[in-house]
Formats: sequence, structure tokens, C-alpha cells
Amino acid sequence: MYTEAQKAMASAEAYVAATKTIKNKDASKEDRKGAQTAIKTAKAGLAAKLTEIIGADNATLVKKVNAAVASAQKDLRGEYRAKMKEAKNDKEAQAALRKEMAAKATSAISEKVHALLSDAQKEAIKKASTKGKGKGKKKGEKKGKKKEDADKA
Repeated sequence: MYTEAQKAMASAEAYVAATKTIKNKDASKEDRKGAQTAIKTAKAGLAAKLTEIIGADNATLVKKVNAAVASAQKDLRGEYRAKMKEAKNDKEAQAALRKEMAAKATSAISEKVHALLSDAQKEAIKKASTKGKGKGKKKGEKKGKKKEDADKA
């Protein structure tokens, strides 16, 4: 339901036109401001639909989680800005820095998000992340009857 609403928002003519306007280097300040307003309005509508779907309490938690993620990402960008600038012409160094940033981001985001969650929510996430693991066919085993079962039939 939410995914469909998100896709509808992203494919709406006004939203598409607004994103193109923002990317257009020749667009005036007024046009860009109007485009930003259109995007904010579309995102607000999507947020309202999300609140409708998951309820106000969960929507508040989602906002807090999103803010924590944005904060962690902003902190990391600030931390790595000078390092990335130094590695401007060195693709290998940039790749190594991006990999390092990704690892730190995962850790920092996880830490900030876990601080927002109750013990019950943490346990629910843990159960959901391990649900279904270990099920299914073993490596090398094929679907359907085993060969010896087929020979007996």
C-alpha cells in the first residue's frame, strides 16, 4: 500500500517536473523554490498516507528513526569531507573511504536507532530478521522427489 503511494508520488507529473527543475542549472531561483515546495507538498502527502496506514504512534517512531538516520549520515559526511577532498583524484582511495564510511554508517545508524526502540521492539526486530533462516532445501538438494523415491514408484 505504501509502496504504491510512493510510486504514485514519484511518477506524478508535478513531482517529476519539480525534480527536473531542481536539477536544471538554468532554472531561476523562483522556479527552484516553487519546485522545492511542490516536492515538500508531495512528500507531506505521502507522510500523511503513511500515518494513515501505520497509525500515529508508529508514524512518530518512523519520524524519529528517519531523523536519527539523517543525523548519523550528516555527521559522517562532515567527518569524511576533508578525507574525500584529499582523495579527489584517487579512485582507489575514494572507494576505500566509501567502504569505511558505509561500515561506520551502519554502526552509527544502528546505535542511534536502537536507542529509540523499546526492548520489545528490539526483540521483534531480532525475531523478524532471523525468521525463515535455515528453512528450505539443503545445498545440492533439488526440489521434488528424491531419485531413490522416484525409482521405487
